[in-house]
Amino acid sequence: MGVIIPAISWAGNLEALAQKDVPIGLAWRIVNVDDLPDDRTFRNAWTDDNPTTTVDVDMVKARQIHMDYLRHIRNKKLEALDVEQLKGVDVSSEKQALRDMPQNVDLTPYQTPESLKAVMPAILQEVNP
Repeated sequence: MGVIIPAISWAGNLEALAQKDVPIGLAWRIVNVDDLPDDRTFRNAWTDDNPTTTVDVDMVKARQIHMDYLRHIRNKKLEALDVEQLKGVDVSSEKQALRDMPQNVDLTPYQTPESLKAVMPAILQEVNP
């Protein structure tokens, strides 16, 4: 799903903007900004498949987005541990635990964007050595 927001300088109406910018053959509709989710964290998971007036969040896609975010944090922690390893500190068990994190975190129980966004595994909360 895409969202088009007209520039302040746009002089035409919204229908003309949609006809200009939406690729031919794609469905579109005009929604009020109030019908968009307030939180843009999972914007790439927004969907208009639900027969409501609001834009909803595809939770399958949102879970993948959140897992990618967790992996990003994990990778930063792995980089910090690489520095410690170069100093001669044995961090192999910590590094393995971080590598195993994606397999050990189940995001399927989280059914709302708010509950999903709050998930932060303890291993990612710990301070680096």
